[in-house]
Amino acid sequence: MTAPLQLIALTFRLEADAESRLLAEVDRIRGRGVLRVLDMVLVAKGRDGTVEALEVGDGEDFGSLLAGIAPFGAENGGRQAAGDGVAGEPAGSGVDALMNSVEPGNAVAFLLVEHLWASPLADAVSAAGGALISDDFLTGDISRAIGAEVAAVEEASAVIAEAQAAEAAAVLRAVAAGAAAAEAEA
Repeated sequence: MTAPLQLIALTFRLEADAESRLLAEVDRIRGRGVLRVLDMVLVAKGRDGTVEALEVGDGEDFGSLLAGIAPFGAENGGRQAAGDGVAGEPAGSGVDALMNSVEPGNAVAFLLVEHLWASPLADAVSAAGGALISDDFLTGDISRAIGAEVAAVEEASAVIAEAQAAEAAAVLRAVAAGAAAAEAEA
């Protein structure tokens, strides 16, 4: 079974030098072995509202896998886009809707990644006769709400760890004081 695949969309301002930072981070991700970047497409929405694919990096071989689901410009060579897995929904309609929501002067980076860390889990589920049925990201309000909960739990864990460290230090001081008192008494 293939490890779970994810299409990630990130938006950024065209003037923000985000493209070079994004490419540097993609290179870093590739070297970690947790995610494998399979493909990436950058799409810009001009000030006049026109949408065009941007060239990714210098000589990078990106765009061929996503061309089938992202019908924006020459990147898909005029081919009919392949289905995106949602019954009755035209391919790329989610991408089109996303691009329609982007403000002019901004761009979107679409990254197709494979979650290598989840491959053994997917293999175990497959061996048990199961299958991956969803691999969605939490976004928007749900993501912010859960993110706030995670931050609160992490903050509470840090406070507990500090209290445990203070308690351990106090125990060590008491043991040392007891040993010093026993030695002085002897």
